[in-house]
Amino acid sequence: MASEATIPRFFLYGEENDRDDSEFVHIESIAARSEKQGWKIKPHRHGKLFQLLVIYQGEAKILLDNKELIFVGEGAVVIPSGVVHGFVFSPQTLGYVLTIAEPLLNQAQGSRAMGFFNTVIHTPRVLSFSQGSDHPAQLKTYFNLLAAESDAGHSGKRHTVEWLAKVILMAVYREVEHSHHGQLGENRPNHGYYLFQQMVEKHFRQQWTVTQYAGLLQMSLSTLNRICKTVKGVGAKEIISERVFVEAKRSLLYTQLNIDQIAYNLGYDDPAYFSRFFKKKSGQSPRQFRQQNPFDTQF
Repeated sequence: MASEATIPRFFLYGEENDRDDSEFVHIESIAARSEKQGWKIKPHRHGKLFQLLVIYQGEAKILLDNKELIFVGEGAVVIPSGVVHGFVFSPQTLGYVLTIAEPLLNQAQGSRAMGFFNTVIHTPRVLSFSQGSDHPAQLKTYFNLLAAESDAGHSGKRHTVEWLAKVILMAVYREVEHSHHGQLGENRPNHGYYLFQQMVEKHFRQQWTVTQYAGLLQMSLSTLNRICKTVKGVGAKEIISERVFVEAKRSLLYTQLNIDQIAYNLGYDDPAYFSRFFKKKSGQSPRQFRQQNPFDTQF
């Protein structure tokens, strides 16, 4: 294999000089680039660019750094900046290539989203879409939306394209977590937390106890709390409580439901107990919170 010094560093395929370009996102079909070159992309690397390939139909011989493998079926190839990669596709392979420049990724630094993105953008991997997961279908929808938006001339195109690129990164993260594929195998607590988080989303309105969640997840209370503290720094009870609190704030800000209705919707039989819970979390009563945060919302 060629040494790093002799491996071309492309902005995009064949474009050897970086340029000051205001567009941080580029999308094209696999065929758009590879068909012209006999469905073969020679080994190369990108400076300050992250790439994601999704394959929906066809076969590919994939080179990632010093690893070579054959891929058949539906899946994704994650290519961090600087990673040497090359492809030989079977003719008529269907899929997309998404390229994201580092400045766009850097905009997320310091945000909660960056923790998710870091799992995706720094580790090269070939991800086979798992059976029973909704995320591959969602990912295909997002790619189609991004491709359509990129070809259109709508107002706010740049912002929409960048938002969709970030949504795609989140969808890939969810699929990685769902399948706990490859590199995530060494970070098992993240997968356990992901499962817990899914259960909380389904049952937080029913005021489930930590014991109920642990039982459903077939793990002990101590194991569930350890996973939560490893990933989020707090125990399972606090995570459940925070989810209820977030939903309470949303209901107060974005609906016209009265406080008693909000309390009942969140599983509280006694609205007064809900009000005490909310004041403990926010320092304000629900009524005070709603009055001090008047959002101009269409109902």
